[in-house]
Amino acid sequence: MNLDHKSLKPEIFINLPLPKILPTLRNIFRDAKITFPDEDAKEIILAATGLSQSDLIAHHNKTLDTQSIKTLSHYANKRLSGEPVDHILGEREFYGRKFNVNRYVLSPRADTENLVSEILTLIKDIQSPKILDLGTGSGAIIITLLSERTDAKGIATDLSEKALKTAQDNADRHSVSPTWLQGSWFDPVEGTFDIIVSNPPYITSATIKTLEDEVKNYDPHLALDGGKDGLTAYRNIARNAPAYLKPKGWLVFEIGYDQAKAIQTIMEKSGFEEIRLIQDLSGHMRGIVGKLI
Repeated sequence: MNLDHKSLKPEIFINLPLPKILPTLRNIFRDAKITFPDEDAKEIILAATGLSQSDLIAHHNKTLDTQSIKTLSHYANKRLSGEPVDHILGEREFYGRKFNVNRYVLSPRADTENLVSEILTLIKDIQSPKILDLGTGSGAIIITLLSERTDAKGIATDLSEKALKTAQDNADRHSVSPTWLQGSWFDPVEGTFDIIVSNPPYITSATIKTLEDEVKNYDPHLALDGGKDGLTAYRNIARNAPAYLKPKGWLVFEIGYDQAKAIQTIMEKSGFEEIRLIQDLSGHMRGIVGKLI
């Protein structure tokens, strides 16, 4: 980033009319080479001030109060230092619900909503479906599924105790009750399921050090590092999943944008059929499903 984050002073927002707040911060973020200057500035301003987007446009004669200026400057400086907006605000919206996020979990991505929608379609005719979420992180996937299908039963695993604590907090926030199990993939799991879903680490070990600072320095490496070729977790899960799936059960993965062919081969070798890909919001293949016949 070109701009020293300490150079942003609260004084720049004093007596500044509300309609000028967003363009001012957006330009600062743009100069600092922040990837999404408009989106980040807007999120930070709304959270710091409690204003609506229409407030920022309509009230030409109003300015921010002292506390709002102080909070906005604090948030903006955090963003300029490289801290992700989700971590600054402590939450991220997913499938119409807000989830607590922190440095122990990955923030749920909008593209993962397509995965959830696919699962809801797969289980629409199954009464009281049983769902297993491997490497649950924030719990966004399993919590959303149980919120959308109140008759479903869910179990979720994670190796990280702190991730599971975050997931439990999110479950409490949305009044659902998955069973949380600490351990690596299937190690703590018993029983069989209609759906197994996982968004496992898929970045190659060598790539980790080249990631943007806000990913490399703030996201848990346990949730990023997919091994030498980025496929270690997929092989493990696909190989063991048949023992935990009911007949005609489904395995659902989120995948890296360039991994579809390799993961399809892994799933075929593990006995899965009717394999199909799921597009993300940009048209990239970022999910895959297969049925155990």
